[in-house]
Parts: sequence; structure tokens; C-alpha cells
Amino acid sequence: MDVSIIDLRYFAMGEYAERIKEAAKPFGGVPGLAAEMGRPAQTVYNWIRTPAEPKASDIVALAEASKRSVHWWLYGIEAQEKTLELAIAERAEAEIALRRLDLRASAGAGSLVEAVQQQTPLTVPRDWLAKFNVQPTAVIVAECGGDSMMPTLDDGDLLLVDTSITDELYIRERGGIYIIVHEGAFQVKRLQGIPSGGIRIISDNDNYPSIDLDRDRAATDLVVQGRVFWSGGAIRKRM
Repeated sequence: MDVSIIDLRYFAMGEYAERIKEAAKPFGGVPGLAAEMGRPAQTVYNWIRTPAEPKASDIVALAEASKRSVHWWLYGIEAQEKTLELAIAERAEAEIALRRLDLRASAGAGSLVEAVQQQTPLTVPRDWLAKFNVQPTAVIVAECGGDSMMPTLDDGDLLLVDTSITDELYIRERGGIYIIVHEGAFQVKRLQGIPSGGIRIISDNDNYPSIDLDRDRAATDLVVQGRVFWSGGAIRKRM
């Protein structure tokens, strides 16, 4: 608090005296508080007994000695100011850090978390993520590489992926865009069930042909790592 603008019009002398007595208790009384301040005990007793308007410098001296805030000396309560620790804790409660993975760093077909290079997490609001009805611990952030999914996805777009959705039956019935491992590389592709019971791998860019896998090949040659449920990137001109 800026002591140069302390408004003493709201200061009641009776309350001032009571606060001095309360603040003096940890010091064994007024003489102990006065000693902590480096002032004569009689000076402090005079503040209690004399109905004179206190100086701002006196209040600051009392605050420093008693480890009480100037706000408490003026109003009898501590200011409800958020500490840095509280502010950090509240922000942590309102946000969540999502794992961010560089899919283009790996050409293997192993575990998604083990096979790729991890990058700085992406922090998003919890209430925003809740709108997608996903488990936060199952969500990872990836980056789209290449133009095979244009115009739906562009090179460099960020993708939010629900790694809990890998069930073949779900994929055949509902389709969608997924991160997959096929032919030894991570890819972002649209998957669609086909009448034979297999799965079609589709690139939204017509320059890339679709690939049909029968049920057996889908079971051996295709590893689904998760379903893309959100994407974001630079605004593009309409084709």
C-alpha cells in the first residue's frame, strides 16, 4: 500500500488502541512491541491513551514491527490479495497441459508415446477441452505433416488426438480421421469401413489414391493410434 495516500478519515482511535494491544501480545506487551520498533515504550502508550490522529509513518512502523499489513492496521482485516502461489494454483486448476508429440520424428510402428519425440506441452483451458467429452489423460497434440489431407488438414496444422479410440468396430461404423502407423510410418488419414469387413485408408487430397485393406491385412498392417477430434492452423484461402 502506498503510505503517501493513506486515508486516515476512516481510522477510529478506539480501534487503533485495541489493535496496538492485540499486536503487542506476541511481544509480551507494549514494551516488547516498542522495543521491536526501536521506539520508547511511552511513545506507544501515548498512541493508546491520546485521542490524536496517528501519523502515517507511525502506522507503517507498527506494521513493520508487528508483521501485520498496513491494511490490517487501518481496517482491522488483512487485504484479500492473491498470493503468487495461489494464483499459480488456480491457473493450474483451470488449465491442463497436453502431451505434444512430433510424429515426424519416428518411422517405427511401436507405442505412440515411446516411439516419438516429446515436445513442449500445449496448455488449454479445462472447460474448453471438456466440451469434446474426452479424457484429458488420453489426449495428445500432434502436428500434421504433408499435403495428403488437403483441404481438410494442411501441413503444420495442430491436431488433438483421443488415443482411447482405436477399436476396429468403432472405426468401421463411424469412420473419421486418425493417426495410424502404416507401412512403417506415422500417418494422418481418414479411415472408413468397407463392405468386406476391412478398412479403407483415405487421403482427402485426390492426388493420393485410397488403399483398401481386407480384415486380415487391417489386423496385421494397420495400427490405429487415436482419433483426431480437433485441428487448428493458419486461415487458408478457399480452393
